[in-house]
Amino acid sequence: MRTALVTGGAGYLGSHLGKALKQAGYYTVCFDIKTPKSDLYWNEYHSGDIRSYQDLTRVFSCWDIDIVFHLAGRIEIGESVEHPEEFWDVNVGGTCNLLNMMRRYNVGNIVYSSTAGVYRSQF
Repeated sequence: MRTALVTGGAGYLGSHLGKALKQAGYYTVCFDIKTPKSDLYWNEYHSGDIRSYQDLTRVFSCWDIDIVFHLAGRIEIGESVEHPEEFWDVNVGGTCNLLNMMRRYNVGNIVYSSTAGVYRSQF
């Protein structure tokens, strides 16, 4: 069985992705600061922060991960203007930390999801 790690899996997109992956036969691992509302979509849930080397090591050392779906990040546009350093730390620093962990554990597959908040509406 293939193993998929979903960072930010407790969110709206993450929970739907977890459900689809599980139905497709993946062993699904949710990694998020927040607790998922439902445990039906996950084989495992691990509380953690992508900025934490220890949290990521705990997850990557438990499974032979085949693919990472990276959805963890801050998306609130208004708050990003007020606290840009927090958003940089999570979205850029956390992603770099995740990529370094993937390299360490020889995980070569990632699907990165960005926020639609960066696009200007045409309406």
